[in-house]
Amino acid sequence: MSPKTGRITQPAAPMSASPATPAEEARLSRFLEGLQARGRSRATVMSYEYEWRKVAHWSLDLNGEPFDLTRMVGREAVELRNHGARFYAPASVNHCLAFLAEYARWAASGGEIPPSQAEELAGAPRVRKQALAPRGLSRQELRRFLREVDLRAGRRDRAIVYLLLHSGLRLGEVARLEIDDLALSERKGSVRVRSEWAKGDKERTVPVSSVARGELAGYLSVRGRAPGRLFLGQRGPLGSNGIARVIGKYARAAGIPLSPHRLRHCFSYRYLEHTVNDFVGLAAILGHSNLNTTMIYARKRPEDLEAAVEGLEF
Repeated sequence: MSPKTGRITQPAAPMSASPATPAEEARLSRFLEGLQARGRSRATVMSYEYEWRKVAHWSLDLNGEPFDLTRMVGREAVELRNHGARFYAPASVNHCLAFLAEYARWAASGGEIPPSQAEELAGAPRVRKQALAPRGLSRQELRRFLREVDLRAGRRDRAIVYLLLHSGLRLGEVARLEIDDLALSERKGSVRVRSEWAKGDKERTVPVSSVARGELAGYLSVRGRAPGRLFLGQRGPLGSNGIARVIGKYARAAGIPLSPHRLRHCFSYRYLEHTVNDFVGLAAILGHSNLNTTMIYARKRPEDLEAAVEGLEF
C-alpha cells in the first residue's frame, strides 16, 4: 500500500506476539469459520484475515495494547483510518474500513458488541480517491532506491525488490509464492500465481524478466530448492508485513516514500512505455479481470500535472 509524503516507516508488526487478545483471536476464528460455512472461497477468507491483521496491528501501534473489538470505539476507527492513510493507498485503506464495518456488524448480530458500537465503527469516513493515475516513481527516484538496494541488500532482499519491480505482482502474491511456482531458465522464466491466492480466484502465469531471473537465481543459490514458501525469514516464511518492511528499509535509506504496491505501478508504466500502450497485455499480467481497471494508467499522473504546471510561462 502506498505511502503519501515524507520519510515514513511501515507500521510495526511484532512477529513474536499476537497483535490481539486471546478473546479477539477466538472471535476472528468464529468469523472466518462462518465465512467458510457460507461457501466463501479460500482466497476470500484469507483476504478477510489479512484485513483483520491490518486492523489489529494498526490498533496495537496506536494504543500500545493488543487489539480487542469490544474495546474499540468510533473515534478509534477514525484514528485507524488516518493512521492507514499515512502509509497506504486510498483503496487499500477503504478495503480495511469496509472489513471493519462488516466485522463489527457481524459481532453485533451475535450479541458480542452493541449495535450502536458497530454503527460507530462502520461510520469512519472513507479516504477520498483522486481521479488521477496512481503515482509511480520518477527515474531519479527509482535510481536512488535501486542504488540503496544494490549497496545494502543481501540476495533475498534483492530478489524481492527486483521481482516486484519486474513482474507487477501484488504484495500478497509475492508473499505466498512457493518454490514450485517458479519456472526459471537462462532464456525465459515465469511465476505462477495460484487461484487460491489470486485476487478474484483467477490463476495466471506472469513472465519474469532476465534481471529478475538473475536475482532469483542468486537467492536460490543460498536458499536452496527445499519445498515451501519462496521467501524465508529467520522465523519461517516471510509474510506480507515482512516484505513491506524489506521495501521500507531501502526506501527510507533513499529518502523516498515507497511501498510494494507503488512498485507495481512503476512496472505498469514502464510496460506501457515499452509496448506502446498494450493495455490488454498489461491487464493479463496484473490479473485484472476488467480492462477498465487497467485503464487507470491512461490517466494523467500527479507528477505529469506537476511537471506541466512547473513549465508554465506567463
